[in-house]
Amino acid sequence: MADSQDWPVTLKNLDTGETLELPGVYQYMTIGQSVIIDSAKAEGASGRLKQAQGFDDLHVNLTVLLPDLGQTNGADNNLVELRKINDAFKATTSSGTPSRFEIVSLHTYVRGVKEVIWSDLSSDEGWEKNTIRVDLTFTQIVQSNQQSDGGGGDTPTTNPTDAGSGTGSTGQLQIPDGYGRGPIGL
Repeated sequence: MADSQDWPVTLKNLDTGETLELPGVYQYMTIGQSVIIDSAKAEGASGRLKQAQGFDDLHVNLTVLLPDLGQTNGADNNLVELRKINDAFKATTSSGTPSRFEIVSLHTYVRGVKEVIWSDLSSDEGWEKNTIRVDLTFTQIVQSNQQSDGGGGDTPTTNPTDAGSGTGSTGQLQIPDGYGRGPIGL
């Protein structure tokens, strides 16, 4: 299990400008997206005809563990960290709608995810441990000026002949500053 220093995930609130590097122990990240399939009954055929219509919303699910690291000023540190995450989740725009976030991590970069809405937050703890598990879910925002290709418009490729692909002639994915590590060989 990698800790958050090895796989940092940073959330930048695009409405307030505040930044939160997710605390705790990074457990896993899942990024999923489905194809929208339309089906219709065909005369004289058994079953249904299916046709791809586009891409459904992309979701990012993260799980972090907030272990009991003692107390600071009379409060459990993991509860203080949970409060920071909860406050970021509840951030709103001046009109009262939930804030938009830029999610910064290697995994989201490679999948072309940049701007998201934080769509779900849950936390739980067991009676035998003082560790809190936090599950975060984000839904990608695709701006109207971006292509509806299922990605965020900046999805890097591994073809070194593509202009602006994010790769060099060595076949390495070039990771921009702020994403935690240098080139990754592909």
